[in-house]
Amino acid sequence: MTVNNFNELKIKVEGILFSYGDWISPKDIMSCLKLDSEAIVKNILKELEIRYKEGYSFHIEEKEDGTWRMALKEDYADLVTDLISGVEIPQGALKVLSVIAYEQPVTKTRLSEILGRSVKEDVNYLYRNKFLSYEKVGIGKYYRVTKKFYDYFKIDENSEDFRSKANKSIKTYFQDPSEENIEEILEKRE
Repeated sequence: MTVNNFNELKIKVEGILFSYGDWISPKDIMSCLKLDSEAIVKNILKELEIRYKEGYSFHIEEKEDGTWRMALKEDYADLVTDLISGVEIPQGALKVLSVIAYEQPVTKTRLSEILGRSVKEDVNYLYRNKFLSYEKVGIGKYYRVTKKFYDYFKIDENSEDFRSKANKSIKTYFQDPSEENIEEILEKRE
C-alpha cells in the first residue's frame, strides 16, 4: 500500500467517524471501505486518535469493546447543548425513543409489541436524526440510543443506574397497580 493510498483511506475513515456519530467497530469500517485488513483500519484509527488528541474541540476515542467514535471533548459540550436540545422530537417518536432507551438493544418488532402499534416511521425519524444506531444480527436490526440521546436529555451515558432511575419515574401500561415496580414485571416477561 502506498502512502497516498493510506492517506486517502485515513480521510475516508475520518469521514465515516464524523458522519456516523456513534460507536462503530473496525469491522464495520472495513465493510464500508470494502477492505479486507482490520490491521490497516486499526492503524488508521490509532493515528487519528493521536492526531486529534490536542488542538481540536473533538477527539477520536476507543471504547473497551474495541469500537470507536469521533466526539466533542467535554470542555466544549456546553457550547452545543442548546443547539442539540433545540430539536423538537414529535410525541410518537419520543415514546418510541423512551422505550428504546429502556429496552435497548431492541428490534422494531419488539417495539411494536410493546407499544401496540407500528413504529417504523418513528424509528426511521429517530435514526435519520442520529438519536439511534443499530447493529445487524442475522436478518434483524437491534436499535440503541446514541450519544446524541444522552446529550439531548442531559443524561450521563456512563451512568450505571439509568434503568433504576427510570423505574422510579416512569409508568407504563404494563404496570399493574398491584405490582411494586416495573423491574418485577420485566423479570416476569423474560
